[in-house]
Amino acid sequence: MSAWIDHKETCKCCGAVKVTNRFTYAYNGHPEQDIVREYCYDCKQSFIGTRQTVVRYGTVPKSGLSYNYRDNCNENGISCYLKNMRPRPEFTNGRNKMTFSAIVIGYGGDDEPLIDSKTIR
Repeated sequence: MSAWIDHKETCKCCGAVKVTNRFTYAYNGHPEQDIVREYCYDCKQSFIGTRQTVVRYGTVPKSGLSYNYRDNCNENGISCYLKNMRPRPEFTNGRNKMTFSAIVIGYGGDDEPLIDSKTIR
């Protein structure tokens, strides 16, 4: 079952209440707050090319590319969460949590940050 959800958000980086998202909610009954985008577009773009503390659930793929099962293709880097982001439960269950720093190179199909594996410290 899915429905459209409209809501405003406060960006965790700049504090502005300027994020309005309209997206399909179809996550098997997970509450809306588990899929909220936490950073505005401008702040997300400012992270690209910078070293950030990130959290990864599961092993780091040897290929350096995460797989997007929804879109059935590889991402252009390794998917992760920024340190202060709330992870979606379906991506964390039963997976080991790793925290490290890396360069953000873009965003994946699920709107998660992508990092370059060669920059992991």
